[in-house]
Amino acid sequence: MPDGFTRSPAQTFARFNPVSPWRGGCRKTSGGRTAMQLRDDLIAMRKLAADIQNAHLAKHGHSVRVDHRSLRDQGISRAPEHHLGPGRIRSMSPQEKEDYVRRREGWQPRGAGASDGGSSEARL
Repeated sequence: MPDGFTRSPAQTFARFNPVSPWRGGCRKTSGGRTAMQLRDDLIAMRKLAADIQNAHLAKHGHSVRVDHRSLRDQGISRAPEHHLGPGRIRSMSPQEKEDYVRRREGWQPRGAGASDGGSSEARL
């Protein structure tokens, strides 16, 4: 958390000194916060990120939307997927890619099926 003191990188990550802040590290945003407060902050950050992404998606004419909530909170009963990353995708053989896509075929955006109430928002 910026406090106006100039510090070296090593000092920035040192322990915060509440008596002489310029001698210690920078105060951490998690300092003194309960687990529930940290959880609420994380959820708020995820919501902000989703709101920004959704604003840009709408601005550029895309109908798909990002939902920051957990699958359970969205009412989706499937296991979360593992993020593969670009390196893993590049290293996959064509057969592995085909198998991966086939395993994912059961997933459909919200609105694609008749049993979800007809919403047109996709879940990412």
